[in-house]
Amino acid sequence: MSAQGWGWPLRASKPHFFSDGTSLCGKWDLYGGPLESGRARKEHDCQRCAKAFNKNPVLSDVVIVSTPTAVTCSQRSEVRH
Repeated sequence: MSAQGWGWPLRASKPHFFSDGTSLCGKWDLYGGPLESGRARKEHDCQRCAKAFNKNPVLSDVVIVSTPTAVTCSQRSEVRH
């Protein structure tokens, strides 16, 4: 499973969505910082990443859950809040 989620590179003005260390907008490469799952926030995140994220059903249906011992993946329909 590839590492996917929203991350905020040190010199970036907004968070970007990363898949395997590369942002969906193509501006950032080799990012290895912390990632958060979830949907794009229109007023806050990179608009190009948010547009690509919302167009791709595979990315928007997957939730990455990080635990101290493992990273697991589940379908959004199975996750309860």
